[in-house]
Amino acid sequence: MIKFDDFLVKVRKKNKIHNLHTLLLIKSYKFWDKILSYLFKYSSRCYQRKTPVHIDKLKNTSLPLKYFSDYFGRFSTSKTLIGNVTYSLDDISVAKYLLKLTFTEIKNPKLCELATTEILSKVLAYRSLQENMRFFIPILSPGYTSELVEYSVDTLFDLWHGHVAFGLYPLDHPTASSILLFRG
Repeated sequence: MIKFDDFLVKVRKKNKIHNLHTLLLIKSYKFWDKILSYLFKYSSRCYQRKTPVHIDKLKNTSLPLKYFSDYFGRFSTSKTLIGNVTYSLDDISVAKYLLKLTFTEIKNPKLCELATTEILSKVLAYRSLQENMRFFIPILSPGYTSELVEYSVDTLFDLWHGHVAFGLYPLDHPTASSILLFRG
């Protein structure tokens, strides 16, 4: 019993010393920050933009996509399909449907591209894809319009410690790029 108590005392002292060390570090950082603020003006520590900031506000007008994010999201009460690995073929068909839905529902090309990349990275990458599976994926063409391109799964490989990656290549579309999807 005495050894156990000695162990607790050592742990407590060790944590006390660590906390003291942390407090001293914080005080020294504050001290150096104060000294540097006297030496250098605030304007020399900040970088100002020369051009005004242009902000594009993108608003999702698609109710089916909103419904999907609400009911199949990370904290949904039904089946979670966003960021959760599943092996069912039905879940792959849901991902295919979402990609086609994005193309038909969203008319703004920038928003369509953003929604497509979100679906690819958070829904399709977490499905159990097999070689030669085909998908229609909306892409942004050189004329800044959205078009639907058929992709096929080319290779499956392990990046590191079970992190699976999928190589997708476009079928019969010369300007579309290949896609590398991976989880995590």
